[in-house]
Amino acid sequence: MCAVTLRNGRQRTGSFLSLIDTGADYCLFPSDYLEEIGIDRSTLRPGTVQGVSIDAGVLYANVDLAIEGLGEWTVYAGFSDYWRGQHVGFLGQVGFFDRFTVSFDYRKRKCEVSDEADSNLLSAPNG
Repeated sequence: MCAVTLRNGRQRTGSFLSLIDTGADYCLFPSDYLEEIGIDRSTLRPGTVQGVSIDAGVLYANVDLAIEGLGEWTVYAGFSDYWRGQHVGFLGQVGFFDRFTVSFDYRKRKCEVSDEADSNLLSAPNG
């Protein structure tokens, strides 16, 4: 898991944890954060997300995602009422894995995220 913040213009969320999720197509966050960063839900494109045990509606928006040690960049992310109040996000293929090299070492309980171009490295215990 990584501590992240979201930003829209000058409005920013507090730091919250996000799971590095190889099964998520997009980065996904609770819809609470839309209000916190001043994004009007009625202007967003709706969609759905499917998982092992869910089929949830999402709203997609471009937001800035910041992770300490890795930087800040714009992502096209989904926001869902399904996770409302949960204060946890999911870092998916589009917006995270398409930007970084991620390696998991189950035996060592370790996850490493690196950006070859910038030589950024985030290393955290897994589990």
